[in-house]
Amino acid sequence: MIARAGIASRREAERFIREGRVSVNRSTVTELGTKVDPACDVIVVDGKKLAGPPAHLYILLHKPHGYVSTLRDPEKRPIVVDLLRGVRARVFPVGRLDYDAEGLLLLTNDGPLTHRLHHPRYGIKRTYEVKVKGVPSEEALDRLRSGIPLEDGMTHPAPIASTSLETICQSGSAAPRAGTAAATVSGAAEASSRSLSSPSE
Repeated sequence: MIARAGIASRREAERFIREGRVSVNRSTVTELGTKVDPACDVIVVDGKKLAGPPAHLYILLHKPHGYVSTLRDPEKRPIVVDLLRGVRARVFPVGRLDYDAEGLLLLTNDGPLTHRLHHPRYGIKRTYEVKVKGVPSEEALDRLRSGIPLEDGMTHPAPIASTSLETICQSGSAAPRAGTAAATVSGAAEASSRSLSSPSE
């Protein structure tokens, strides 16, 4: 309930409860998972009455290069919520695009929807259209198709389809042009966007 009200993350809300900073109907609550009815119960956090949960908000943002898809960054780099103007609700990104990547990103305060879109259990498919410098080799594409190792584990296999390939003729033969090739990469929600940059290697 505290997290849904937008004043803290779920983890922070649990810490508030353990520290005795939350009361329900004037009784301090220290047990995690205590059931409340916001229509009937008076919930107070740090001496302030908790308002009802805000209306769900959904924002489609084109994330530019040079921002991280998080709410705070230990390296003090720009974060995606810095791009929002006039949005007072606490929203968070669904999934992520890397610092160097740009593209469409969903931000919302709808926790259940975020969980359903992001958790591997639901098998929500995502399709990425990725532009890379040069023409990726079949070996590089096969690495993505079968899964590649990252710092946080192996990516899942990802079907890949080439959508365009520019070529020019040199000395009477077709040769790859040093420009941009595009590929459509589909995969389950748990596939990291970092894996999609591998063909540029």
